[in-house]
Amino acid sequence: MTESKPSEHEAGNRTGYILIADDTEFFRLVLGDVLKAEGYQILYAKDGRETLEQIIAHKHEICMLIMDVVMPEMTGREVLENLRDQNIKLQFPILIMTGFKQDPDEIFIFRQLGIDGFISKSEPPRFFVARIKQTLHPCN
Repeated sequence: MTESKPSEHEAGNRTGYILIADDTEFFRLVLGDVLKAEGYQILYAKDGRETLEQIIAHKHEICMLIMDVVMPEMTGREVLENLRDQNIKLQFPILIMTGFKQDPDEIFIFRQLGIDGFISKSEPPRFFVARIKQTLHPCN
């Protein structure tokens, strides 16, 4: 598990971790740095299997999941289906990141699996922060 805990000053009054799940290390770390600068605590996962492990190990500490659709080991969809099949109920919002345009059937399936929205990887960091703040409930 790779984890980053900000100082008291950085964390402000935010509680819980945002789990960033993406197989591209550079993207994962840049997004993590942007969110840490906003005072969030971050957990990372590099593939679908690690994402599932992080969720199971920290489900009561995670306040948001930001997950890529296409990852090794398990796709984002497979992670969510696996959680559903294990009867694990998530109590935090989920944003799905993608570099591709989603087809309507895929959007419908992800919505049925409980996601809160999609975000394009091509958006600038300030857009990510705004979207996360808009979607986030327990961390604020």
